[in-house]
Amino acid sequence: MSNSVTDGLRAPKVQPRAAILLRILDTQLMSSEQPFSASTSSRVSEQLLVEEVPDATKAFENFIKAAEAWRSIGGTVMHVHTCYTPEQPPGGCMLDFAPRAGEVLSEGVLATAFYDGLIQSEDKIVRKTNFSAVTSSNLSEVLRDKGYGTVIIGGLTTPICVGTTVDNLSMSGIKVIILEDACASQSIGSRSVQDAHTFAIERMRFLFAQVTSSSESIASLKLA
Repeated sequence: MSNSVTDGLRAPKVQPRAAILLRILDTQLMSSEQPFSASTSSRVSEQLLVEEVPDATKAFENFIKAAEAWRSIGGTVMHVHTCYTPEQPPGGCMLDFAPRAGEVLSEGVLATAFYDGLIQSEDKIVRKTNFSAVTSSNLSEVLRDKGYGTVIIGGLTTPICVGTTVDNLSMSGIKVIILEDACASQSIGSRSVQDAHTFAIERMRFLFAQVTSSSESIASLKLA
């Protein structure tokens, strides 16, 4: 796929005062490498809420490396957390497609726990109630109040929570840089895990975001 506007562009050098590193979603149920029983995986699949994302652990490892580098130059890392409570139930039409979302992703269950080493004391956390962090949290307000004009983003899953958030951020005037290898996807319809991820990245690259890798991002920070 080609686009004369964004083809060949590399992620620009960004200053920590003007940009924020953002991670979308963190459900451990997304990773096939987590210690879940077959019966647990089956129940999750039947609930039509989450599906296996084989590359989730690797994506988080890449995000953690990028986050460490970003913090080292004084940058802010923010985590957008999906965790439902009676006061903050699933929003939008999510329950039409995943009726038990409020239960499976409720506060205190393993599915909403953070990966080891992901969160540091200085990081910020925003809670969202739907797929897009822009439409279901105070993310836009936080970015505006802090003066952030650029968001560097990674997370799960590439075509759903990451994709909807990227679209909304871009259309609201926030520049977006995606860490391609810090994102991962489930399979969607006839598309394999890799095909779904690749298509989502290329769709966002076409008009909504610039795309780079965690290693390229870290290298650019060292050269800044």
